[in-house]
Amino acid sequence: MPEEEIRKGQRFSQVYLRREEQLEDSQRMRRRLGASVYEHGRGGFGEYLRRKLGLKYESLGGQSSWMEYFVSLELRDVLDSVTVLLEYLSDRKTNGDYHVRHHAQLHRPAFLREVRQIFLEEGVRYSVDDLGGVHLRVDEQFEVTRAATVQGMGGPRYGNALASLESGYRALDAVPADGRSAIRDVFDAAENLFKMTFEEQQLKGDFIKQKLKPRVVRLCLNQEARTANGLMCESFVKWVDAAHVYRHKNGSPDPHQPPLDLAILMVSQGTAFVRWLVTIDRAINAVATPEEC
Repeated sequence: MPEEEIRKGQRFSQVYLRREEQLEDSQRMRRRLGASVYEHGRGGFGEYLRRKLGLKYESLGGQSSWMEYFVSLELRDVLDSVTVLLEYLSDRKTNGDYHVRHHAQLHRPAFLREVRQIFLEEGVRYSVDDLGGVHLRVDEQFEVTRAATVQGMGGPRYGNALASLESGYRALDAVPADGRSAIRDVFDAAENLFKMTFEEQQLKGDFIKQKLKPRVVRLCLNQEARTANGLMCESFVKWVDAAHVYRHKNGSPDPHQPPLDLAILMVSQGTAFVRWLVTIDRAINAVATPEEC
């Protein structure tokens, strides 16, 4: 399809003013969400929202009041309001008279679609799941790697490592994102796996070279795989050294928060290394032959 056909009917800003980087916050997003909450909430949602989030009471009138109210809120409350309204509408779908249920049945899917459209069009870093939870949106590949890694860690042997990994994802999903904790938690997942497989007390570069590298190289039959695995061990050492920068040391002040893009990079790479360590652990415990490398 010609480019002109693809662009027909789209707003100018959506075609020519698209940002490459995603925003953490946006006043346009806030105003649009405020208008959408006013449109789909109705019937006492203002009091419900304040009660759920512990917000100070303000008497709100029409749509413009809700738009400006959302500009004044903390970002966490703006994003939490999405979840709270979807919860409110879900509850009203099964409670109340016919008109209340009918309103909720119509407005819940409409509000969910509208929020997703707002997040997309305003170029912010968030997505909303079908149950109303708001999450940090990185990119499709990050989500694929994340899901595949979690899926591959079933069973009690990997339970502690999986708990640390999921804690890291929650820290990255927080508003504002806690990249420092996310890096620490993913490191803890990798360290748990390393200690379990190689019976070491901690995850350090020297131990990777002494324990991991010889074992993973021996699992491979051909020279190319041995070389590549050896180089991946060197990359793992560099990642571990970088993660140590954000780990708290006794007697020292807590490190500053990393830039979000750096946190995403380190969590992404750490997730891949966690998945690799799970594969290595399974191969070692199964007494894998070289052909299985």
